[in-house]
Amino acid sequence: MSSVQPLRHRAGTIPLLLGQALETGELVAPADGPVSWTAHADLDDIAALITDLTGRTIRCVVADDPEWTATLIDHGMPAFQATMLLGMVQAARRGEFATTGKDLETLIGALKQR
Repeated sequence: MSSVQPLRHRAGTIPLLLGQALETGELVAPADGPVSWTAHADLDDIAALITDLTGRTIRCVVADDPEWTATLIDHGMPAFQATMLLGMVQAARRGEFATTGKDLETLIGALKQR
């Protein structure tokens, strides 16, 4: 897999999508955006792993926003949470999570010195 850290950030949605993936052969994901901690390649790796484990071909499919949200709701996520998660995905597409900096490191360093 490309990285363990990025997988942790998407891990919460994976169980909601796996049931359908095993039935349909498709691991459905929303269109991705430029973020500093995740990539669709991670889901491609998961699809390949499921394929290896089950012997059934699983592929990662990019769904439009309404379809992806409906998939989450159909698999038990409350609508308000699916909408909130979609908002995060849309923010990522706008580049709102793409920047990196030393602000957190500076803050933690200041707190440690107290």
